[in-house]
Formats: sequence, C-alpha cells, structure tokens
Amino acid sequence: MRQKEPIDLGKEFRKQFDRFTYRRNWHDAFRDFIDITACVVHQEPYHRGLLARDDDFERIEELYMSTIKRFDKEELDLVSKLYALTHMALGSTGEDFLGQIYMDLEIHNKHNGEYFTPSHMARMMAELSMGGCEDTIKSKGYITLQEPTCGAGVMVIEAANVIRRHGHDPRYTMLFQAIDINRVCFNMAYIQLSMLGLAGNVIHGDTLRVEVWECRATPQWKLMTKHHVPAELLPDFIVPLKAREEVPVPHAAQVSNMQQFAFQF
Repeated sequence: MRQKEPIDLGKEFRKQFDRFTYRRNWHDAFRDFIDITACVVHQEPYHRGLLARDDDFERIEELYMSTIKRFDKEELDLVSKLYALTHMALGSTGEDFLGQIYMDLEIHNKHNGEYFTPSHMARMMAELSMGGCEDTIKSKGYITLQEPTCGAGVMVIEAANVIRRHGHDPRYTMLFQAIDINRVCFNMAYIQLSMLGLAGNVIHGDTLRVEVWECRATPQWKLMTKHHVPAELLPDFIVPLKAREEVPVPHAAQVSNMQQFAFQF
C-alpha cells in the first residue's frame, strides 16, 4: 500500500489563508487571524480550569468576542484550520512558522525596514550568543533572555532550541522577555512562544522610547507563578513588575550573579 506524502504545512496554510481572503485583503486577513488566535491561546488554560478567571481573562474575552462577531461560521472554521496548522508546524519543526508566512505574503512594512531574520541565521546567532548557557543552567537551574525587537519570536525560539540541543528543557530552564513595536508581531510572538510552552512576557511596546502598551504573560509563565515561582526571575529591563507577596524561592533562584543573555542588533 502506497504511503501518503507528508503534508506541506506551509503550503496548506497558504491554501486555507487564500480562502480566508475572499472578502478582505491579505494584510487585514492575516491581522484578524493573528488577533483571534492570540486570544484563543491566552484563554485556553482558563477554559481548561488550569487558571482561575481574573481581570486578564475578562479583558481578553471581551476582545475576542468583539473581534469574532465580524465573521461568519465558515470564516471562523477557516481560522480554526489556520490555528491547527500553526500548532502542527511548530510542533513538527520548532521553527519560526508565522514569521516565514508573514514574509512570504509580503505584508511586512518594507518602508520602515521591517525584515525578519531567517531561521537558519537566527540559529547561527543563537549558537554564537549563548556560549556558556549549559554551565549556567547546571549551576543555577535556568537562564534569562531578553529580546528588544522580537518580530515573530525567531531569536527566542532558536535560543530555546540551543538549550534543547544541550540536553535541557527550555520550558523550565529559560525565562524570556520579548518586545516589539508592531502589534501583529507582538501577537505572532505571543502565539508561537506560548504554543512552544516557553515561559516569559511578550510586550507590545517601543524599546527605544521605553514605552509599554501591553504586557502579556505566556500560559507557561502564568502556571509557573501559580505554583510559586517568583516574578523576580523574569528580566526587568523596561517593565517594572508588580510587587508580589513573599513566596518560596526555588534553590536555583537563590544564586546570585545571574547570567543574562541578550540579543542586540
């Protein structure tokens, strides 16, 4: 019996996305898909009963409901298919899927010099920038990483892959902060880093002007804080974190002189 050829997830995504653009242009269609998907990803642990509903839940739920009412059932079914394809692609390759789609569709802002780093280049930069990460993890239990212009999150993704190749699980040994000025990029990074189970904050803001418009914790980070991992572990560059009550600090967090890995361009 002849085996079926594996699905080209990028090609299938483009096919379903083309159907989604029948009534709107590519830029608006992609933004809408990203907006809806980011809301779904954020709400999932709440609906599964893993997190108690709070102000974040209510705010994102209101945003989600106000966004989806513009679409009919067929269009929302297409959004669900695009969501599933994104999840499958990240699970199978562990690479920047949405960033590549974004560039392939040519909906990035060329006039502002918005060009994403290809995964193979990000992989090389991560390998060069993170020398010593294995020793840091062995001695302290974790590393922190800050990305001031994250795009769709490719540098954070490849940093996680470096950690994985060194025999550690980045879901528990890396805390990140990723920032981007572009709202679509902010949502793409949030989607991908959340789907990969990475812990940290994704920020919609301007690194150069030290402005923050929204800070959204990934589900993994929210679950870690629920289980008494203190917020002080997260790199505090431009976003002052709210003071928390005293909680037990993991042994790894009690070690001083924490090593910080940051990608600078």
